[in-house]
Amino acid sequence: MSSILVLGAGFVAGPLVRYLTQREHQLTVASQFIEEAQLIADVYPQINICEMNVADDVALGSLVKKHDLVISFVPYQFHISVAKQCIKYSKHMITASYEFPEMKALNDAAKDKHITILNEIGLDPGIDHLAAMQVIDQIHAEGGKLKSFVSWCGGIPAPSSNDNPLGYKFAWAPKSVLLALLNEATFLKNGNTVTVSAEELLENIQQVKLSEELFLEGYANRDSTSYREIYGISEADEVFRGTLRYKGFSAILQCCKHLGLLNTNIKTSAKEQQNWQDVMRIAMADLELFRSKQTQQVQVALDWLGLFEEERIVAKDKLIIDAFCDLLVEKLSYTEGEQDMVVLQHQFISITAAGVEQRRNSTLILEGEVDGYSAMAKTVGTPAAIAADLIVTNVIEERGVILPMSRAIYEPLLDELNNQGISFTETLN
Repeated sequence: MSSILVLGAGFVAGPLVRYLTQREHQLTVASQFIEEAQLIADVYPQINICEMNVADDVALGSLVKKHDLVISFVPYQFHISVAKQCIKYSKHMITASYEFPEMKALNDAAKDKHITILNEIGLDPGIDHLAAMQVIDQIHAEGGKLKSFVSWCGGIPAPSSNDNPLGYKFAWAPKSVLLALLNEATFLKNGNTVTVSAEELLENIQQVKLSEELFLEGYANRDSTSYREIYGISEADEVFRGTLRYKGFSAILQCCKHLGLLNTNIKTSAKEQQNWQDVMRIAMADLELFRSKQTQQVQVALDWLGLFEEERIVAKDKLIIDAFCDLLVEKLSYTEGEQDMVVLQHQFISITAAGVEQRRNSTLILEGEVDGYSAMAKTVGTPAAIAADLIVTNVIEERGVILPMSRAIYEPLLDELNNQGISFTETLN
């Protein structure tokens, strides 16, 4: 039995705790919000919980040194502080966050202490890496070359719970989703680097067929070009990663961008009580003309959100994007009995050793549990939990600051994810 410290008790922690307690590891869940940790302990009374501010290095260090491995589910900006404590006390560490340069710079120190700091082991990033590398290694092992790699991922309502004009709901705070729409995107196409500006991001939409019943749309996701090196596919002339949504979402959010609802600089009035219609008229002088130029689906969605209602009051002295987030939480939250869905698909085009073009897809479609854990929580928490188990049982032996790219990591992880009902469907033609 190993002792594992979980920092953070948000909604993805539940499936992780479930998995690790089933394997009889000794768990401590520490959170700044003790009531969240208590909710987990109500379900799994065998765990220990404590209140802790991760910004307190002394308290953090005293807790880290008592455990064999730390799983950091706190905001990414605190991961470096956690990693330094893990290095100080020679403890392994796992995060589901992207590996940033400051973390990678700790590689030598982690190796010196013979510890593993594994990043990017959630859903995206995480499960996407595992499935991609398995196929890429297989193509290369057979003497083939990868010509094109396209990856799509998204968290959306399950079809049975898709009951609003936007085709979307938020399982957690929506601001990170909105901020992602303000980034430009870069990818490789025909061997050339293509950049899509933030202003045009939601206007460059592709149609994606995941199954006979599931037709979605997608837009590019940040910088895809780095994955040519990360995945070892220097021969590929197309590398693209994108985000999936139900059809119509992009046009609706593009309209919201034009209305200034994603503005991160302007605040609502600090003195006067405004309604959303007032805010909209400030943003767009001829509001009716603007609305008339939108498709019917967009008009219906804006009306459904209540953006033109005189009685819908906007909070005072708030950034416009934060006020909009409040509205989205009110209108687009999951309710009892509703299910979310995770969708992920890798599309590979390769040339075999014999010169034959092959196309294959790896597809994951997973719905959340009714009145249980969401698909998003399961696909973020479960791979992190499996990785923790594999590290403390010495199945994963690689040391330093690493990503889940090697066969020694992705094979046991994918096998166990399959045992947990998280599996891919493969097609080849």
